[in-house]
Amino acid sequence: MATGRATTTVLAATLVAFAVGSVVGVGLSRIDLDVVDRLGGSRLRWVVPILPVVPFAVVGVAAIFGSTGERVGIVAVVAAFSIAISGHVLAWSIGSRYADVTAGGEPILACRWEPPQSPKLDVLLLALWWLGAVVNVVAGEWLFAITWAGVGAGWFVSGLVEGRFRLGSTGRSPEVRVHDDGLVRQWPYTRSFVPWSDVDHVRLREGELVLDRGLFDVRLESDDLETPEKLLTAIERQHSSDGTRPAAA
Repeated sequence: MATGRATTTVLAATLVAFAVGSVVGVGLSRIDLDVVDRLGGSRLRWVVPILPVVPFAVVGVAAIFGSTGERVGIVAVVAAFSIAISGHVLAWSIGSRYADVTAGGEPILACRWEPPQSPKLDVLLLALWWLGAVVNVVAGEWLFAITWAGVGAGWFVSGLVEGRFRLGSTGRSPEVRVHDDGLVRQWPYTRSFVPWSDVDHVRLREGELVLDRGLFDVRLESDDLETPEKLLTAIERQHSSDGTRPAAA
C-alpha cells in the first residue's frame, strides 16, 4: 500500500499470504502432532501472536500524527487489530485444546463458578467505543473511526472468551474442575489448565481461593464458587499427592 499499488493488488497479495501461511501451519501441525498441545501449555502463546502487530501499530500511530498517508494508516490499523484479535482467539483456542487433552477423563470434583464480570460497565464501554466510531465516520475521520471500532471489537471478543459476555444460552456452564493432574477452569467458550506441578501453595484466605504460581496466581472469589470448602479440600488432596505441600488454609 505504501508503494502506491492498487487496492485490488494489495488485497490479492494479502489473501495469497494468508493462504500460504495457513497451508504451512496445517502442514507443520500434521508433521508434529503434539505441537498444538505443547503450545497450549506454554505462556509464549500469548506473546508470539502479538509480535507481528507491532510494525503495523507503529505505522498506524505514525499515520495518526500525519507522518504517513491516511490510506496507509487505515490499512495498518485494520491489519493490527485483525492480527491482535485473531491471535488472542487462537491463543485461547489452543489453551482450551491443551486443557481437554491434558486433563482427560472425568473430574474428581466439579464446582459451579461465576467468572468475575461487570455487565453494565462492559456494555457501557462497548457502546462508547462504537459510538465514537460512528461519530468519527460522520465527521469523515476514517482512521479514528476504524481505531475506535477495532478497540470495541477487541473488547467484545475478549469478553466472549473470558466469560464477560455470552451469546444467549450458548456455550458451557462455567465451572472449576479438579483432575488428577491439575485444575481446569471452564468459561462458556474456553478452558484453561493449571498443572499441580506449577502450583506452590494453596490457600483460602480473605474470601479468595488462591493457587500460588509466581506471577500467574489463580484467584477465585469464594462468593463466586458453589462449594469453596469442598473445592479447597479436593485441590489440597490432589496437590499433596502430586508431591507438593500446600500451605495451610
